[in-house]
Amino acid sequence: MKKYKRYSAGFKEQALVKVYSRGNNQSIQSVADELNINLTTLKTWMKQNEQDVNKPAPPKSKRPEDWSPGPGFESLTPHQ
Repeated sequence: MKKYKRYSAGFKEQALVKVYSRGNNQSIQSVADELNINLTTLKTWMKQNEQDVNKPAPPKSKRPEDWSPGPGFESLTPHQ
Protein backbone atom coordinates (compact mmCIF):
# COMPACT_ATOMS: atom_id res chain seq x y z
CA MET A 1 0.00 0.00 0.00
CA LYS A 2 1.37 3.42 -0.99
CA LYS A 3 1.87 5.90 1.82
CA TYR A 4 1.04 9.53 1.02
CA LYS A 5 2.85 12.41 2.63
CA ARG A 6 0.70 15.27 3.94
CA TYR A 7 2.05 18.78 3.57
CA SER A 8 1.06 21.70 5.75
CA ALA A 9 -0.87 24.63 4.29
CA GLY A 10 2.14 26.83 5.03
CA PHE A 11 4.47 24.58 3.05
CA LYS A 12 2.05 24.54 0.11
CA GLU A 13 1.79 28.34 0.21
CA GLN A 14 5.57 28.75 0.28
CA ALA A 15 5.95 26.27 -2.59
CA LEU A 16 3.43 28.22 -4.68
CA VAL A 17 5.20 31.51 -3.94
CA LYS A 18 8.47 29.94 -5.01
CA VAL A 19 7.08 28.48 -8.25
CA TYR A 20 5.22 31.67 -9.23
CA SER A 21 8.24 33.88 -8.49
CA ARG A 22 10.76 31.70 -10.32
CA GLY A 23 12.83 33.22 -13.09
CA ASN A 24 12.54 32.38 -16.77
CA ASN A 25 15.54 30.08 -16.52
CA GLN A 26 13.99 27.86 -13.80
CA SER A 27 11.42 25.19 -14.62
CA ILE A 28 8.56 23.96 -12.46
CA GLN A 29 10.35 20.60 -12.35
CA SER A 30 13.47 22.22 -10.88
CA VAL A 31 11.38 23.93 -8.17
CA ALA A 32 9.74 20.59 -7.35
CA ASP A 33 13.16 18.90 -7.19
CA GLU A 34 14.50 21.68 -4.96
CA LEU A 35 11.54 21.25 -2.57
CA ASN A 36 11.80 17.45 -2.77
CA ILE A 37 8.20 17.04 -3.92
CA ASN A 38 6.65 15.34 -6.93
CA LEU A 39 6.07 17.48 -10.03
CA THR A 40 2.44 16.29 -10.25
CA THR A 41 1.83 17.35 -6.65
CA LEU A 42 3.15 20.84 -7.31
CA LYS A 43 1.10 21.18 -10.51
CA THR A 44 -2.02 20.02 -8.64
CA TRP A 45 -1.46 22.73 -6.04
CA MET A 46 -1.02 25.29 -8.82
CA LYS A 47 -4.29 24.21 -10.46
CA GLN A 48 -6.15 24.33 -7.12
CA ASN A 49 -4.73 27.78 -6.44
CA GLU A 50 -5.90 29.07 -9.82
CA GLN A 51 -9.39 27.70 -9.17
CA ASP A 52 -9.46 29.36 -5.73
CA VAL A 53 -8.37 32.70 -7.21
CA ASN A 54 -11.04 32.55 -9.93
CA LYS A 55 -13.81 31.52 -7.52
CA PRO A 56 -16.20 34.40 -6.77
CA ALA A 57 -16.10 35.65 -3.21
CA PRO A 58 -19.12 34.84 -1.08
CA PRO A 59 -21.44 37.81 -0.56
CA LYS A 60 -20.77 39.75 2.61
CA SER A 61 -23.66 39.75 5.02
CA LYS A 62 -24.69 43.03 6.47
CA ARG A 63 -24.37 43.77 10.13
CA PRO A 64 -27.64 44.51 11.98
CA GLU A 65 -26.54 48.12 12.43
CA ASP A 66 -26.33 48.42 8.61
CA TRP A 67 -29.93 47.31 8.11
CA SER A 68 -32.40 49.94 7.04
CA PRO A 69 -35.86 49.93 8.59
CA GLY A 70 -38.37 48.53 6.15
CA PRO A 71 -42.14 48.24 6.27
CA GLY A 72 -43.35 46.78 9.53
CA PHE A 73 -40.42 48.06 11.57
CA GLU A 74 -41.99 51.44 12.34
CA SER A 75 -43.69 50.06 15.42
CA LEU A 76 -40.37 48.77 16.75
CA THR A 77 -38.51 52.07 16.51
CA PRO A 78 -38.94 54.64 19.26
CA HIS A 79 -40.87 57.78 18.31
CA GLN A 80 -39.32 61.12 19.08
